[in-house]
Amino acid sequence: MELSDKLQRLQAAEARHAFQLKLADRLRPLTTPTEVTAAACELLGQHLGVSRVVFYEINDVHRTFFTRSDWTAGSQASMAGMTLAMNDFGPDHVGSLLSGQVSANHDVTLDPRTAQYADAFTQLGIRATLAVPLVRSGVLTVVFALHHVVPHHWTDAEIEAVTDVAERTWAAAESARAQAELRAERDKSRHIFDTMTEGFTLIDSDWRITQ
Repeated sequence: MELSDKLQRLQAAEARHAFQLKLADRLRPLTTPTEVTAAACELLGQHLGVSRVVFYEINDVHRTFFTRSDWTAGSQASMAGMTLAMNDFGPDHVGSLLSGQVSANHDVTLDPRTAQYADAFTQLGIRATLAVPLVRSGVLTVVFALHHVVPHHWTDAEIEAVTDVAERTWAAAESARAQAELRAERDKSRHIFDTMTEGFTLIDSDWRITQ
């Protein structure tokens, strides 16, 4: 029995590592945050066999969820581009996310955190949801959420997988955003230099001519 458990843990670790490599390979060449989040949603949804995966960006001032990207298995409509009010989904559910706690909800109609707000979930085709928040500098920034159209018990392995993907996706999206800003600044500077009618010189802090 002990040997069987060790074998199962080893197989799970190998599968997790293989998926991480697949995710890294898929995200590496992407150049925009939207491409990154869309690809991550697709891979995670297919890997875990859920109904929908959503990448929310949080507006802390207006207390809204904005769906940057999502993926569906076909049984649910896309939520891409939708803005949702936090207050519609219950203060206890949202409160756990705001404090950086993972919210694993096996059945929104029975969970005491969401039962009174179940209509908001079911209108979106959500019966079970796993939401992983990312908090930066004390502020909720994004939420990675998985949806099922039927009740579903979220396992520790699923929670671990989503948490890992959320962190990796956020890092890749921020890198893509920074690179896009650098490219835009470079192109802007190049346009200015190319259209100047006067001579110019760029110098560094030691007064060396760089361009």
